[in-house]
Amino acid sequence: MVPTGALIQDALGQAIPKSNRIKVMATLKVKPLRFAHSKIQRPSGIDESALLLEGYCWEPVPMPQSILPQTWAAAT
Repeated sequence: MVPTGALIQDALGQAIPKSNRIKVMATLKVKPLRFAHSKIQRPSGIDESALLLEGYCWEPVPMPQSILPQTWAAAT
């Protein structure tokens, strides 16, 4: 999900960023997850079994500019 810049209200009436789902095909490798020595900040409540993946986008080419480095995403 990539934020669009607009705000919407959730079911509780709180303002949240509106986002679009973008499908990206990529070749990825698992990297060691070392939050203490990394630039990645671990949000509170994160799943400790989460993976850090790095790789190359092959569809769409070029990768959308709205996807920024170190972005959290759901992957399948």
